[in-house]
Amino acid sequence: KDLPLLRSSKYLQSNCEGLYSSIKERLGEGGAVLACGCPCQMAALRLYLGKEYDNLILCDVICRGINSPMVFRKHLDALEEKYQSPVVYAKAKNKEFGWRSLTFKAVFRNGESYYGSGREDDFTRGYVQSGCFCRPSCTDCKFKQVPRMADITLGDFWGVERTAPELDDDIGTSLVMCNTDKGRAFFDSARKDLNLREVTLQDLEPGNLSLYQSIQVSEEASRTFFADLAHMSFPEAARRHF
Repeated sequence: KDLPLLRSSKYLQSNCEGLYSSIKERLGEGGAVLACGCPCQMAALRLYLGKEYDNLILCDVICRGINSPMVFRKHLDALEEKYQSPVVYAKAKNKEFGWRSLTFKAVFRNGESYYGSGREDDFTRGYVQSGCFCRPSCTDCKFKQVPRMADITLGDFWGVERTAPELDDDIGTSLVMCNTDKGRAFFDSARKDLNLREVTLQDLEPGNLSLYQSIQVSEEASRTFFADLAHMSFPEAARRHF
């Protein structure tokens, strides 16, 4: 019943308080667990558990970087002020105008809606163009590598129009990497329900540089952005920095 909450892209830091201990408890009781998160989070879970569990599947994502929750909140604050109503729904990558538009959608309690493309929305373009409100550790990520730490890796198949154009509908094609025998077996159990095509790792790399490359942002750019944000609205800081 919680699957809809898990789905869709989330471009901000998640709260993992109590997560690892609850996973360990459930595994110890013999329950099956599918743990999904960023590569660093799944590596941390492996380290915390200290051993392999047959009833655990680890799934990570191709991650560019993790954004500040405070900046996200300031973005929502600015939208709420503009529309004079609280945000009741937000989606980072709404597909009503296609997958490539990177449209941020917000719905307000008063019934109005906001749509901002990746070129217009302050939070999205700040993330994609700048990265100055990502975590400092994301500029030197230790988990952008192959082989991966998780059993399965999910991501957007950027470049699908070149490699598998028959799967490109501009609503988004998922990239799935099976990194372990356990991950492959789990994936194969769902194969009959999927429209898929096998490709090589080399097919993925040109459009998915975040498999290997840390986000590029200077410490000075991040410091000055947050210094300005302390006394500016988010749109004002965005106009100055992005």
